[in-house]
Amino acid sequence: MAPADRPFQPGGSPTGPSHLPRGSACLNCKRRKVRCDSEKPTCGPCRASRNFDDCEYPVSGTSHTQALQDNIARLENRIRDLQSSKQASSTMTLQHPYSAGPSSARNSRSPSTAPPSPFSIPFFEEPPTDFLKYILTSFFGHSPQLGFFLDVNRYRDLFLLPKGHQSRPVSSLLYSVYLWGVHLSPGNIPPVFNEYACLTTALREISTDLSGSHPHKVVQVLQAEILLSHYFLRNGKTVEGVYHANAAASLAISTNLHLIRSSRAASLARPLTPTTMMYPPVDPIEEGERIDAFWTCVILSNYWAVVEPAQSYTFYDAENFVIDTPWPLNDYRTETIVQGNSNTLARFVNGTGIDGFSALALHAKASVLLKKATEVRTQHGREPGFPVSHLDRLIEAFISSIPALDRHGIHPSMRPRIFIMQMLGQSAMVNLHSTTIPNPDVFRGKALAAAKSIATVTTIFYSHPSSQNMDCISGILWFFGCEALLRHLSTYTGHESSIFRRDKKAIREDVQAVMSRMTIDAQCCTLVGTFLSRVQQLFTAASH
Repeated sequence: MAPADRPFQPGGSPTGPSHLPRGSACLNCKRRKVRCDSEKPTCGPCRASRNFDDCEYPVSGTSHTQALQDNIARLENRIRDLQSSKQASSTMTLQHPYSAGPSSARNSRSPSTAPPSPFSIPFFEEPPTDFLKYILTSFFGHSPQLGFFLDVNRYRDLFLLPKGHQSRPVSSLLYSVYLWGVHLSPGNIPPVFNEYACLTTALREISTDLSGSHPHKVVQVLQAEILLSHYFLRNGKTVEGVYHANAAASLAISTNLHLIRSSRAASLARPLTPTTMMYPPVDPIEEGERIDAFWTCVILSNYWAVVEPAQSYTFYDAENFVIDTPWPLNDYRTETIVQGNSNTLARFVNGTGIDGFSALALHAKASVLLKKATEVRTQHGREPGFPVSHLDRLIEAFISSIPALDRHGIHPSMRPRIFIMQMLGQSAMVNLHSTTIPNPDVFRGKALAAAKSIATVTTIFYSHPSSQNMDCISGILWFFGCEALLRHLSTYTGHESSIFRRDKKAIREDVQAVMSRMTIDAQCCTLVGTFLSRVQQLFTAASH
């Protein structure tokens, strides 16, 4: 494996003509009013400046750069529209993200940071194979925590196929994976292949991949949308992240991924279009990818509903929306998918479901419970959709079903997901009992115990030197726990007994331990840093 800092070298350039016909200078030199020698792929002046990649030359019609500039302007306008209208509706209207028209989602992609100039947008050849293997190793080491639902055993090799190979994934998925691989890779990254380059390329390609002929374009574009949304979540980019999460959900619904193995699919399924056409799965693994894709959309939608108050609804909250897709399995090679399923999520919420105990199924259930508990928290005393006591029992039963982190025999690869599931479950209990409800003393005691459990499970998880958590939802979960602990600490004001002093000391130590962990994670995760600042403010206020 080559080191990550191997420089990326573009190919050689042929010699250009000594006298240029009028108007044949590259667009970079023309804009800068510099004499151009028309060498390709990079002319002499641009090569000397080191500020440009391969040159672009005018052709008949609109140049690619001009088209890209126009598209960037449309993207910026769309982002402003999203920012101004995201609170305008309490229910989400799902549209196909690639429908035609000026307000189409294809014109609403935006990189996380604006480029310094139109010519800074990168165009580059394929990365060297050894460098590609390096960043793919970094990605697949954490892919389950980033919403990657495709079969790793198959796709690990597909990402290494040469350009033009019929089985090579669509470009938006490739560069979304490259984006995460570069983000997670230690060491020096070639400047031409940085995060911004990967992000810009992924955003550009995702707007056209569905119009291609790739047999797996739908599920692969959906995967790219989820990876991009997780990336924006990690970097605190709410508008962009919510948009890509909604685009993924819209694509899942338009391709009937919520009705896999449904007993009533014939009457509920939506008609497919050429853009959303999916071939029947060739084997249980492909069908399993589609099941996992849908439930990953549910998890992501719940994440955003908790993190972003204006996104308090999820796509499955729509009236009369049913979910018949069965719960995910751990191994579609050896386990059997249930046939004739119905009301999968409704049965779980009602307390009548007795299935769904794979890692992804438990993760989805945990996210649903947190989302519902957070709804109760934000209702400020209003009557929730169903009794608090019922949700309390659901959460208790769920927490008891999760294996302990320190249990012997747990595979190291499962520890990060178990950690997040425990954090989600305990945070759901905290949020459920953070409002004034019947039997306040009993329920406040449950909230305090759950908050302490968040601190405890954090200590246990990170007691293993190799433990790494890349699921940035932990930031707000730590905040929920610390907020509850510090709220309880305020009730001790004026008490001087030794018991109270020991209790106060223990709570402060729990909060400080969580803050120490958040401080480390905030160095590479903006979202964690945001909630760390809020915890620090609460801690300072509680210390006076």
